[in-house]
Amino acid sequence: MKIKMQKGGLDFTLDDSLLLGGGTEGAIYQVPGDDSLVIKIYRGKVDDEHANKLRVMVANPPDDPMLHKGHASIAWPKDLVVWRENQEVCGFVMGRLHDTHPISRFYDLGVRRARLPFFTYQSLCLLGSNLTSAVWALHEKGYVIGDVNEGNIVADNQALVTIVDTDSFQIREEGSGLVYRCTVYTPLYTPPEFQDVFFDQVSRTPEQDHFGMGVLLFQLLMEGQLPFACAFSNPGKAVDALECLKRGYFPYAAPSNGIIPPPGAPPYAMLHPALQKLFNQCFVDGYKCPALRPTAKDWHRTLRDIGRELIKCTSNVQHYYFNHLQKCPWCERARVLNAGKKPGNWDPFPQPGTVSVPNRSHGRSGTQRPIATPSAPPFAKRPAPQAPVVFTASATSIVPGQSITFHWVVPNAQSVQLKNRSGRIVATSNSPSGSATVWLTKSSSYRLTAAGVTVVMPAPITISVTQPAPVALKEIAVELNAPMALHSAQLALRKTLLLRKALTRLLSPMRLKEHMQLDGYQHLKDVTVELNYAAPAG
Repeated sequence: MKIKMQKGGLDFTLDDSLLLGGGTEGAIYQVPGDDSLVIKIYRGKVDDEHANKLRVMVANPPDDPMLHKGHASIAWPKDLVVWRENQEVCGFVMGRLHDTHPISRFYDLGVRRARLPFFTYQSLCLLGSNLTSAVWALHEKGYVIGDVNEGNIVADNQALVTIVDTDSFQIREEGSGLVYRCTVYTPLYTPPEFQDVFFDQVSRTPEQDHFGMGVLLFQLLMEGQLPFACAFSNPGKAVDALECLKRGYFPYAAPSNGIIPPPGAPPYAMLHPALQKLFNQCFVDGYKCPALRPTAKDWHRTLRDIGRELIKCTSNVQHYYFNHLQKCPWCERARVLNAGKKPGNWDPFPQPGTVSVPNRSHGRSGTQRPIATPSAPPFAKRPAPQAPVVFTASATSIVPGQSITFHWVVPNAQSVQLKNRSGRIVATSNSPSGSATVWLTKSSSYRLTAAGVTVVMPAPITISVTQPAPVALKEIAVELNAPMALHSAQLALRKTLLLRKALTRLLSPMRLKEHMQLDGYQHLKDVTVELNYAAPAG
């Protein structure tokens, strides 16, 4: 692939030896001779609107609060990349990230213990503070993430955060006010008021980001629990986590009507009272009025200030807890977890280990602070290989009206969604596997998104729809008050037949078989029959 940086003017030839990874949208390549930069090349043609959006982003980057410290809080496009032969935009240049982890690894107990054993609860609080610092910087510039989820937030071993996949953000161009919308979303991080909208038709506000940010912070500080996951005293009234989100259930604030936190969830009381107040604002007050959700600035300052109120357990140097508690909650949690049938020590923060002590200096508002990490994490284990993701379609080339059935398996996923080209959800499964059947009248592509996993999703599947040849109807002899028969070869979709002169609807919409009959009782002369295509119902 022969490409060129639009602003920098440098020419490159990319091949598989420079490939670093990729996803559904594109592939990531190393910049030859510069280990600090990478290039994202889109898999398909970049349309004019998206190319213009990238130009606006390159010209108007946010003020990264960590740039002067050599860390990128936001993986922002630095330059556009074009095909050398036709100068069409095909990707962009951004800073390279080294040794980062998806944020889900930090709140997943098993993964954190194996990959990040030196992380303490103090480290997690600091990571949350650093996350809100980056979101604060974006909102100050007038940008909205839109699709906040565990897949576009990463952090390194020092708890320094970077927000990635920035080319999907909602961008407002300064001066013109033109908005380039975010057309994708992840259900379990999307607020109730935005669950059932067409994202290519609505503009988002920071209040929607505040909800997704609140969900991630709750997972960080509550051992991966979703804030709206509920247990029901009456199993007949139980609903899944997504439905609880839509109904505004937050069982930690005021358990009622037989709705309580799920079994095994950490006690809500272990959180600092200031954190409890902000979570209540986010998921209770914010359900009725999104403007009441805490901002990134609110979260950042609170997490920064309460860090001074964490104390160390006298029994385990890896245990940190807030000083409003009379005893260490992690010692009790370790006892409960170890009382199960799982072999081994299931302490969330086991010792021995090196204590991770954050830098207590406040610095300027909005900046991130690193933790001190050991040179070699003790007893780090190699993660078990993950099973591959399966995504198939019963066919990829059809005629109008023919059904297509998609099947998928995403190991360990909490939920999986099938989306069409515009980002509209076609089907949702709350288990790792599922299927969906669709009827198409025109070509389209479909892709998978998943919550609760960090695997790379497979490339979208494109379904090509071949339009049938026009139907030539022979002249029809019509007698007054007599049935008129039409042959419907190749017409498998629902139709409505109209008489142009009489403007009379002869048949209500129905699915045509090989032959049908129309009963007409008007005076018929020089009649033209018009066949109108429409999508099938259901």
